[in-house]
Amino acid sequence: IVLAQEPPTLEPCESSLTSTGIVVRSNITEPLIERDPNTGDLQPLLASEWRQTSPNQWTFTVRDGITFSNGAPMTAKDAAYSIDRAVNSDLNCNVDGYVFGDEKLELATPDDSTLVVGTTTPDPILPLRISFVEIVPTGTSMTEKVREPIGTGPYAIDGWEYGQKLFLKRNDTYWGPPPSFAKAEYQWRSEGSVRAAMITNDETDIAVSLGPEDGAEDLGV
Repeated sequence: IVLAQEPPTLEPCESSLTSTGIVVRSNITEPLIERDPNTGDLQPLLASEWRQTSPNQWTFTVRDGITFSNGAPMTAKDAAYSIDRAVNSDLNCNVDGYVFGDEKLELATPDDSTLVVGTTTPDPILPLRISFVEIVPTGTSMTEKVREPIGTGPYAIDGWEYGQKLFLKRNDTYWGPPPSFAKAEYQWRSEGSVRAAMITNDETDIAVSLGPEDGAEDLGV
């Protein structure tokens, strides 16, 4: 896969930035809820269900039996930690300002499968906002953004030759259906015409961010 630029980081809380999210989001890490790209409807992912339990409170049920790629179990406590890290910390995550603004969330985990999120005022679209938060293990740095994250996704980082290539491998402990491809290799070329040439010369399977002027012809979408 050839990208327009090398990701500056794979920090999950920056996954709403295209250059980072194109590699991280739902590949290495996953959110509690995802959106159907065709309809925009919210769908369960790491959370199996959610409901508004009071005007200022939503309760999420986290799936059992999910592990991170390092083998550690994923529970509601990790979800609460991830939301606290992305929204309430001083990391200045893109998802914080872009999705949550100045909102500070109250988080509680009555048990390993239950996450309760409280807001200062009623928020009918909180599940949509929560869908932007990727889940990372408890203990992930609260003071520094991570370059190579651990997640629950179908892939894990297999190596990063900085400035050259980035490799992902299939996560054999993935809780969902195994991905079709065993590995992925990312490269980056800043010129659209070069990315298009790599497609037409069969040097890459996918090239992103191509314009009609770049010369991919009928291989462009």
